Amino acid sequence: MGIGPGSEPERTNARLFKATLVGAFAAIYIIWGSTYLAIRYAVETISPFLRMGLRSVAAGTILLSLSYLRREDELKREHLLGIVIIGISFFVICHGLLAWSEQRIPSGYAAVLLASIPLWSAMIEGAVIKEGV
Repeated sequence: MGIGPGSEPERTNARLFKATLVGAFAAIYIIWGSTYLAIRYAVETISPFLRMGLRSVAAGTILLSLSYLRREDELKREHLLGIVIIGISFFVICHGLLAWSEQRIPSGYAAVLLASIPLWSAMIEGAVIKEGV
């Protein structure tokens, strides 16, 4: 019994990898997918833009706190403009409009539409890089 292809350690690693992969996808489907359902119920009682604004501020506070705890690079003044643009683009326009639209369409449709954001981001980035902007 060597440590070559088909050996017990290799089969164990393959099983562990598959279990981790399945677990990661299950977490994405359950956690990420339930977010849209939660938004659907939240917008019945809270303004959509207020709801997403509070969510964004909470997430930003957590990430900034973790960054300081891990002693990562400090926030620099020259980064603020980019941070503000990204924040407004993704968390106000994108997620705010998501919450607003969930008052009018089923949460499943909203989830599918928002799943295309990485594709749009890649296409826009490709166009910007190609044009040299």
